[in-house]
Amino acid sequence: MAEDKKILLVYKFNHPDVESVRAALAVQFPNYPLELLNIKQMVKKHPGIFLLNIFYVIKEYPLRHLLGYWKIWRRFWATTYMHRQVRRLVSEHVSHANYLFTLQTQSDFDASTPGLPNFIYTDTTNLANLYTPSYTRDKLYSSVWHVLEKETYQHACMTFTRSSHVRRSLLEQYDIPAEKTAVVYAGSNTPMQDVDLDRKDYSSKEILFVGVTWERKGGPELVQAFKGVLQKHADAHLTIVGCTPKVDLPNVRVAGKLPLEEVVPYYQRASIFCLPTRLEPFGIVFVEAMAYGLPLVAPNTGAVPDFLEDSRNGYMVAPGDIPALTKALVALMDDPEKCRQFGRLGYHLARERYTWEKVGQKMKANILPFLPQEEPRAG
Repeated sequence: MAEDKKILLVYKFNHPDVESVRAALAVQFPNYPLELLNIKQMVKKHPGIFLLNIFYVIKEYPLRHLLGYWKIWRRFWATTYMHRQVRRLVSEHVSHANYLFTLQTQSDFDASTPGLPNFIYTDTTNLANLYTPSYTRDKLYSSVWHVLEKETYQHACMTFTRSSHVRRSLLEQYDIPAEKTAVVYAGSNTPMQDVDLDRKDYSSKEILFVGVTWERKGGPELVQAFKGVLQKHADAHLTIVGCTPKVDLPNVRVAGKLPLEEVVPYYQRASIFCLPTRLEPFGIVFVEAMAYGLPLVAPNTGAVPDFLEDSRNGYMVAPGDIPALTKALVALMDDPEKCRQFGRLGYHLARERYTWEKVGQKMKANILPFLPQEEPRAG
């Protein structure tokens, strides 16, 4: 019976996306309770795993990869030992209840259990980083870990990706069959509100940057470009949300990290969204910006080509090209009506493709063929 089975959503970090995926699945599978399993918290209950994993971190990674908190923390979770332990612990957890299927967010662990359908929803693969020109192989996880990463995709019934370039990675770099992959995109984590684009003020010359990691998101390049913008538009403004860099320039406001609901007014006030990121698996803030009718200025990397059509809903520039970045921002400030035109196309694209409801529908269509035929499929 439907009431006897549950759906298990497995994740590592408490990103807002987890709640969005949970809500999307709840709508598509209303007859099945949804249970969340945080593998980081699960592993912390086993101190022995943490201690023994230190040996594998040192064994599998050279010292230069372990200098710095984020480097060692990321690689701490990317060892062959941790990978196998997570799969074992998830299997033990699954054995104590009756599940319809499991779905894991991200693919840097394996939540599959023999006999139970498992699905992956991810915005990246480790090897997909190599599509970024400045990224070199020595920054990747270990080659022995990549063997297990490939097995993770092989064990899954389907891998759902947020973008075309990650699906391309699965096909080209991991030899995963095309029929075991599907691009389902992602939705906005801020509420989508109706915006009257005919009345929106695109002459405010307000550039918005939203990002937590200042350097990786291209913040320093944006500051350099903004210097050039001020030479043409002295009344331009730049607002930085998500981080607190020290910027010694006029007309720059640093708002810092804010709860999601407090970011909305910044999207509403802005006239241009710019995130010249150096390395970006997906960039859900682009979707949020489009949802509020903002033209985009972004690099031609990662998932960006999926939603940014150059000279149609924004301008695409090469990563690190500060003169091109400056030129694009100035061009938009020179022409508020072009901003409105670009913003309108992005606004409709966000609603047609990038909603969690659409993500849930695509997931369900690909999940149902793997479920027992006798299972009720109401909803």
